[in-house]
Amino acid sequence: MELTEKESFDNYLSYKDELEYKFSLEMGCNDVLAIDLAVIKELYTRDLINYEFYMRQCETIKTLHIYDDDQTSSRSCLFESVLLISFILGIITLLSKYKFNNLPFMDEL
Repeated sequence: MELTEKESFDNYLSYKDELEYKFSLEMGCNDVLAIDLAVIKELYTRDLINYEFYMRQCETIKTLHIYDDDQTSSRSCLFESVLLISFILGIITLLSKYKFNNLPFMDEL
């Protein structure tokens, strides 16, 4: 007898946290993608979820992690851009404060 979607989902929710903890200790890493895929594979191997749920969940996990990686890289790029702009504005401010104070036309102002 094959499991229904509801039974698969209920089993996934019931065993997910326990297996995540187990695999994080066994793997000795913080690679969330690898841990999530190991969890879903273990649930399928134990016949706690059906094949359709397994395949759909694998695809969802991969998609979410790709999106998360894109967000992380765009945030770091934005942070680096803000730092670069701040540095350039600081240099311009320092130059204008010290370099342009001694210009001849400054006496007229």
